[in-house]
Amino acid sequence: MSASHALEQSRHDQPTLSRRVYRTLRLENVRYLPWPTLWVPLLGWGGWLALLGDLPARKPHTNIRIRATGRMIRARRGSSDLRVVLQVYGRGEVNPPVPVEAATILDAGSNVGITAGAFMDRFPNARILALEPDPENIAAFRENITDDRVLLVEAGLWDADGTLNIANPESASWSRQVEASTEARPGTIAAHTLDTLAARAGVDRFDILKIDIEGAETRIFVDAFRHHFEHARMVFVEAHGPPAQRQIDAFLKSCGFTLGRQGDMTVGYRKA
Repeated sequence: MSASHALEQSRHDQPTLSRRVYRTLRLENVRYLPWPTLWVPLLGWGGWLALLGDLPARKPHTNIRIRATGRMIRARRGSSDLRVVLQVYGRGEVNPPVPVEAATILDAGSNVGITAGAFMDRFPNARILALEPDPENIAAFRENITDDRVLLVEAGLWDADGTLNIANPESASWSRQVEASTEARPGTIAAHTLDTLAARAGVDRFDILKIDIEGAETRIFVDAFRHHFEHARMVFVEAHGPPAQRQIDAFLKSCGFTLGRQGDMTVGYRKA
């Protein structure tokens, strides 16, 4: 092979920027992300181009700024963080479908604080109790949320106070599930009920409840905690599987909510 031919072959083998971006997104299981129709409304053209340029670099994080609110979000590479940004800010999964006032909000399964930040921007006078059991998510949450209106509780939402273990520690941090602790293990975490969390927040009830707790939601939408839902103004919940969806739908309807769907979220709201 001649030197000129080898050089030409080398140039051909070098991936273009678009190919590197695509490969990166594919590895992070978010290959749909680079489309400008999704990101430009959220970040502006400059923010979108910066995101594209940043992704191929092997950095542990990428920083993005939501154009409408100015909120900065530090998203982890190789995680679902960017996807959650699209779900929350692009698809509006926790946007109230009707006007609602809220002084207290529970964000159970707060992950890295993306939803908590959206609630802060929409309800600037509300106090938010954010609940998250996973240590990796907690560390990222503390980087994203520093406002003292948000109280971060390092625990899982459960149907009894006690302790929990991570049931699938080998899974990615954003999809880990918890189970009741039957033996002492490294990393055992606290479990709190809605009653305990309301008392910790100094309230009788939360105006808005957002619950995304990876399958444990069926333990919460039960009669023992009905009073929290009957007095809530709005509920956002992600149901994991058809049986859980049927249980939650029936329970929220029995509490007087009208139901809607926003992306992966079921939303219960009160008609005026």
